[in-house]
Amino acid sequence: MESIPLHYGPKRLALSATQDELNFPVQSALRNAFNAWEVYSLHPKAMKGTVAVKAQDSLAPDGSNLAGVLHTAKSGSDEAFSRANQYLCALLPGSTDLLTPVTENGTTYVAVRDPASGGEVAAPHLSDGTVSILGLCALLCADPAPGLVCIEEPENFLHPRDLGIVADLLKDISERSQVIITTHSPHLLDHFKPEDLIVFDKEDGATRCERLKDDYIVKLRETLKDTSLGELWFSGVLGGVPER
Repeated sequence: MESIPLHYGPKRLALSATQDELNFPVQSALRNAFNAWEVYSLHPKAMKGTVAVKAQDSLAPDGSNLAGVLHTAKSGSDEAFSRANQYLCALLPGSTDLLTPVTENGTTYVAVRDPASGGEVAAPHLSDGTVSILGLCALLCADPAPGLVCIEEPENFLHPRDLGIVADLLKDISERSQVIITTHSPHLLDHFKPEDLIVFDKEDGATRCERLKDDYIVKLRETLKDTSLGELWFSGVLGGVPER
């Protein structure tokens, strides 16, 4: 069998050099899987701006094209847009509509219908927490859905009592994509199960990632009758706390 040279180096993985699916079917499949991963660290300030009106099917890593993604979903009568509106109403009781108005310059922005006046409240005047929730909602609208969604601290900017809504939204997203989140919030953990957790610890200068063992989870279920999963983590029982 003739060997095929690969061109790679310190700044280029060999995997990126295997573009020929016929000769490298396994490597190509792996590369395509990696390309379907999305990593998000959402920034409310970036999500409050205007964007050009054009088809946008996936959210940028910082959420800066939020208005475009939601406008695309709404224009297509997307069921996901209706679910996004439902999450908004859960977060802001009394709110009726999630809007993506189009300006005379051909741009769009995120706004919410004010239930008192009937007018709109544009994104720059919305709380960072509201915009963050809408960023997560936009992940429901991704087409195609990413194979893997990684989200940095989805609890940011939100009141602890709203984290149940965040947990429901993340579980909704997980119906379409595998979801991995990082969190420092014991309140968010309260809305998940022990088997959902991967605990990170520092050990001899290295990071150790470990799921809770099945027999330990069985014991935890008894303990969780009297306390919460978040409290157990915060106390240090589960590990994953800074050493002092």
